[in-house]
Amino acid sequence: MTQAIKIYLYEHTLGFLAQDNGKYVFKYDEEFQNTGMQPAPLYMDTKRATHSFPRLNDTSFAGLPGLISDSIPDYYGTQVIQKYYSSIGVDPLSITPLDKLAYIGERGFGALRFAPAQSLTSGVGDPNIELFTLWDESRKVLSDDGPSKEISWVYSFGGTAGGARAKAAILFNRESGLFSIREEATKNGYSHWLLKFDGLAKEDKGQPQPYERMEYIYSLLASDAGIDVPETSYVEEPSGMFHFLVKRFDRNVDAKTQETTRQHVQTISALLHNDHNDQQSLDYVDVLTAIKRITGSAGETLRAYRQMIFNVLAHNYDDHSKNLSLMMDTNGAWSLSPAYDNVYTNSKGWFENGHQITVNQKSKLITKADVLAVADRLDISGSKARTIITDVQSALIGWEGYAQKYGLTDRFPGYVKEVRAGLGRVQF
Repeated sequence: MTQAIKIYLYEHTLGFLAQDNGKYVFKYDEEFQNTGMQPAPLYMDTKRATHSFPRLNDTSFAGLPGLISDSIPDYYGTQVIQKYYSSIGVDPLSITPLDKLAYIGERGFGALRFAPAQSLTSGVGDPNIELFTLWDESRKVLSDDGPSKEISWVYSFGGTAGGARAKAAILFNRESGLFSIREEATKNGYSHWLLKFDGLAKEDKGQPQPYERMEYIYSLLASDAGIDVPETSYVEEPSGMFHFLVKRFDRNVDAKTQETTRQHVQTISALLHNDHNDQQSLDYVDVLTAIKRITGSAGETLRAYRQMIFNVLAHNYDDHSKNLSLMMDTNGAWSLSPAYDNVYTNSKGWFENGHQITVNQKSKLITKADVLAVADRLDISGSKARTIITDVQSALIGWEGYAQKYGLTDRFPGYVKEVRAGLGRVQF
């Protein structure tokens, strides 16, 4: 299996990762150290060549530096990777983080690329793929069967996406409504999107659910609230299946050349070496302070504060440290990424303890005084904070109109009643 990985960032060799005496060791390439870029500024300063973090062994980082572990997918993507290695005769239990990085190769989110890359056969001649085929093959990943052998290309789009629910990193032509897995399709009007499937969780039993429909509505509400969100879309089937599409902000297709450029993206989890599964281990004061330090911008900090207000007022308890990211351009300048994974959450199961990141040290029953206290700690004026609160409150008034327009009210009246009650509890 994979013994070492060479890592690239933009046009540079970033460095090398290998295992040494039971721990993962990363070493910056000497030329990269002279670029002036800091791809992981808080824990991996380029002034020091070698970095290792054995304290991260027993976390979701699996011993890797946050800079690199951010590229490894979560639950669903890991299942795809395990099924792939099993299909070529490799025991999934023997797979190491280095093997996962080799699988990801050049297909991961962000601008990091890994070599040597595992060669994946596409198994398909026609670059255009029907939505049902994407859905059905992704369903098989979650079953005991695995994807059909004759179209093993499911491995090329399903194993790089983060999150728990099934999704595909795919090329989409919004005008034609067609999908493709081939990079050269960008020359024919395709661009990079994330497709989130409806009805694929085991408990869904192949039936339509309200969640992707609601996430689309929340993307509209977040935009109405003055938050920078990626372009979003959806495909609704006659059966009621509602598949959510979000355009990837880590890829950009040049309108003239049709060439794809990449953007270095790091989650707050990676930047702060914070395990996103460790609930309430960060406060928004910590997060916003880090954003201010990394970006050097009060404006970017204010944008992140607006996202916090939206999470509070929109009852989004899924605000863990992987659901907020920063981006670094080719000049080494950092900015806040567009907002993503804007969702309504209930107060059950994983979310019964409230927000994943605390607000003024509280995870539930957040008050206006709490969010104003966070503003004060970050030198955000009270007047600016109150204006943002009003903006978000005004936007959220429109949620029931969107629910009517996009079929949520008619198809899922019980869910709408639950959301109405949840949002009512957080108004202040």
